[in-house]
Amino acid sequence: MSYAALLREFPAHLAGRVSTGLALAIFAGAFVVQYGFGLPFEKVTDKEATAAGNNAMRRHACWMR
Repeated sequence: MSYAALLREFPAHLAGRVSTGLALAIFAGAFVVQYGFGLPFEKVTDKEATAAGNNAMRRHACWMR
């Protein structure tokens, strides 16, 4: 839903709060999606790093290749 369409549904004195709330919801949603995409990659990297000796630099190297 666009900001303009959403703002028409609320009184003018709440416009700032409504647009801020929508921006916060979009930001939180983006965080959840990115976190969700990262979980499978973290599991694969953990397995490769454990096989490599579980060193922090090796974990980073496994992720970067």
